[in-house]
Amino acid sequence: MKAKFDTSVILSNKIAKVAIFFAISFFFYIFNFTFLAFVFFAISCFLVFIYRNPERYVYRNENEILSPVDGTVEAIDILENETKIWIYKSLGDASVVRMPEDGKFEILSKRNGVNVNPFMPKAKILNEYVKLKFDNFEIDLFGGLFGEKFEFIKFDDKLSKGDRIGSFVNGLCFLTLQKEFASSVKIGQKVKAGETPICALKNAQ
Repeated sequence: MKAKFDTSVILSNKIAKVAIFFAISFFFYIFNFTFLAFVFFAISCFLVFIYRNPERYVYRNENEILSPVDGTVEAIDILENETKIWIYKSLGDASVVRMPEDGKFEILSKRNGVNVNPFMPKAKILNEYVKLKFDNFEIDLFGGLFGEKFEFIKFDDKLSKGDRIGSFVNGLCFLTLQKEFASSVKIGQKVKAGETPICALKNAQ
C-alpha cells in the first residue's frame, strides 16, 4: 500500500513549530507585552506561509518532466552527455517536493550539515545535502541559509507526476538530465513543482 505524504493546507510535520510561536505570542499578549506578542505572531504567520502545502494542477505529458520544486532557474549548463539545470528555492516558494515523472525514486545519499549561503563554493561541502534518483534523471538538493532537515517519505509503490514526496524549505536544486532530454526552461524563469515542464525528450519536441 502506498504511503501518503501530507495533503493538508500546511505541512503536518511543521504544525508543532507554528503552534509554539502562536503560543508564545498569546503568552506575551495576556501579560500585555504587545510588541513581543506582535513579533511572535508575525513570525508564526510567516511560518504558515513558508510551510503552505498548495494543491496543484498537474501537467501531464509522457514526454516531459516537471519541476520537482518551486523556485527560479539560475543557470543551465549544456554538456556533451548531459544537461544541468540549477534552481534556487527561496523562502517565499512553497516547500513541497513533488514527483517530476511517473515511477519511483530512491535516496542515493544524504548528509547532515550547516546552513551557509548556498551560492558559496564551500556550500556543496558544508550544507545539508540529499541526492535523489528518478528513472530518467537525478537531483541534488543543498540546504540554504534558512534551510531545515530534508524530509522524504519512503514509497514502495509507483508514484504519479505531482505526488508529494517530501519537503525542502530553502536552498539549491541541481537537476542532471540525460542527453536524450533538452531543457524547456530559461534562465530567470519561475517554476512550480508539479506544474512547470522543465525538460522534454529531444525526439518528441
